[in-house]
Amino acid sequence: NGLALKNNIREYWSKSMVQLHENIVGIDAAIFMHPTTWKASGHVDAFNDPLIDNKDSKKRYRADVLIEDYVAKIEAKISKEVFKASKRFGESFNKEQFLSTNQRVAALQSKANNILKRMAKSLEKEDLADVKALIEDLEIACPESGSKNWTDVKQFNLMFGTKLGASADTAMDLFLRPETAQGIFVNFLNVQKSSRKKIPFGIAQIGKAFRNEIIARQFIFRMREFEQMEMQFFVKPGTQKEWYEKWKENRMQWHKLMGFDVKNYRFHNHDKLAHYADAACDIEFKFPFGFKELEGIHSRTDFDLRSHEELSGKKIQYFDPVLDKNYIPYVVETSIGLDRMFLAILTYSFKMETLDDGSTRNVMSIPKQLAPNKLAFLPLLKKDRLPEYTTKIMKDFKHKINIVYDEKDAIGRRYRRQDAIGTPYCITIDHQTLEDDTFTIRDRDSMEQKRIKIDQLKKKVDEEIIVNEKKNETISQVKNISQEQEVKIENNKGVKAEEKLNINSFDQLLKICNEKKEIKLKYELEKNVNLVHFENNRIEISFNDNLDKNFIKDLSLKLFEWTGDRWIITLSKSKGELSIKDKQKNEKIKNINSAKQSKLYKNLIEKFPDADLVDVNPKEEND
Repeated sequence: NGLALKNNIREYWSKSMVQLHENIVGIDAAIFMHPTTWKASGHVDAFNDPLIDNKDSKKRYRADVLIEDYVAKIEAKISKEVFKASKRFGESFNKEQFLSTNQRVAALQSKANNILKRMAKSLEKEDLADVKALIEDLEIACPESGSKNWTDVKQFNLMFGTKLGASADTAMDLFLRPETAQGIFVNFLNVQKSSRKKIPFGIAQIGKAFRNEIIARQFIFRMREFEQMEMQFFVKPGTQKEWYEKWKENRMQWHKLMGFDVKNYRFHNHDKLAHYADAACDIEFKFPFGFKELEGIHSRTDFDLRSHEELSGKKIQYFDPVLDKNYIPYVVETSIGLDRMFLAILTYSFKMETLDDGSTRNVMSIPKQLAPNKLAFLPLLKKDRLPEYTTKIMKDFKHKINIVYDEKDAIGRRYRRQDAIGTPYCITIDHQTLEDDTFTIRDRDSMEQKRIKIDQLKKKVDEEIIVNEKKNETISQVKNISQEQEVKIENNKGVKAEEKLNINSFDQLLKICNEKKEIKLKYELEKNVNLVHFENNRIEISFNDNLDKNFIKDLSLKLFEWTGDRWIITLSKSKGELSIKDKQKNEKIKNINSAKQSKLYKNLIEKFPDADLVDVNPKEEND
């Protein structure tokens, strides 16, 4: 089950990162690479952690982790104060106001911030003596022995070394890769030219990495052999900060769509930047041992490609046909640990529940699309042709999803076993099944049971379980930030409510297309629309780059025709909107010609030259 869960996480990430982005491709690079690769990346000279030993316990620690754990205890005290205050004040409690006005909390927060700033400054200057002084000033003791007798702090390189060659005399020194990113950078031109991608585009990879950690701990959180899921996104120089912010939003949205409490996530900006970065942050998750890094987002500048170009002597540049020149792209990176994602899902999903009858159950509420086994088929008895019937209907699902068969013990015990391993649905086949082909389906989370037919079960599997870019709502809601062409349609104020057409999902929009016999329009929507977002009376649609304005205008006209409403239609290829405010904004626009002559239009068109005004209803002169 553990392997199945890891495989499902891999597939989930790969589909949302590669399959749903037309300008991101996958790669599988080598673990062993030329030693100069790691010289160019800075790992040989700068990939170090500060190490400190306790003289009494003989235990070894990362100095920065000792300090961070001390700060985590301060943050725990702050959380305790907030919890007590929330219970005391009830619904009227204002957390932000409490944090800013409570003197004890403010003092604790100030202390934590000062400690982290001092540590970051010392590590940046490589002032290891001050790092030790900070540990002594805070009176940090060894977690094992309680001793405060520390050695000096020294740097510890994290790369694993090995040899390549037939004999020790001629062998070449090699390193196991400490990250998967460099395999992407050295293959940048191969991938870009073979896939014919234009900037901005990304290269994604899932693979093993190896780090000689000073101390591996906290179960599988920190290991010496681990698996990374990384994507390097190549952008035009000068736009990296904008893309960095977009990917921060995108990745946080991806995590939140898992369905876990949003309070378990937070951003943590790096106090000390890596040698290659001009901006960096972590998405932290609240593990049982506190908030820790789950995913890193970094603006890596052009450091990696430029370094590889200099040391290899080969040109690693992108020719921009629009600018008619070569340049080294900048890079925005997202990197998530597969093992840490596994641990986050495991720790959040496990629950011990007390039921109404006083009994307890262990349940693993893993998101349905990631669960190791999606369905459990349970014949009520081992006889009366029930096992044979069960085996028969299992054939309809075994090629689509992971399923499990269990016929041992009472049905209640079998339910509990499936709850404990996270199976979303249990299918019970009984004697009534043989009569009318219905069976009982039991929901893992609610424990509700109802009778359904095989067709209904197939539909439920398609809609709720199968990870598919069209059918799985969790993945399809992730915003595709790589596309810049979009149409925004806003409802004017003052329209009667009964005239509005309530569109609240992409499926409903497709259904309307079908009912109106707009088959071509429906096909184009399914093929080219990446995101439809509905909020109040606003519809926002993102398209693929290859769509022309005619289709967008046609869609705008159809939406206008179906609603019978007054719409403002905005078309933009760059940031911002072109919005014509009619008679409600001191300017009466009688028709398309007068609109284009208006002062407002001329001012706006100067700001957004790529936009166009659509005549939504030329027959009515008052539009």
